[in-house]
Amino acid sequence: MIVKLNPVVIGAGIPLFSREIERTNLEVADRKIYSNGFMLLHYRVKD
Repeated sequence: MIVKLNPVVIGAGIPLFSREIERTNLEVADRKIYSNGFMLLHYRVKD
C-alpha cells in the first residue's frame, strides 16, 4: 500500500492564528516508523 501525504493547515472553526498565514514549503527532515505502523514525521522549512 502506498499512502501519499501532503501536510496542509486547513479547517474551520476557532482560528489558531490571528491572521492569514502564508504558504510554507516543507520537506521531511526525519522519520521514524514504529512496529505498530505509527509513523512520526519531522518537517523543516525547505530552502
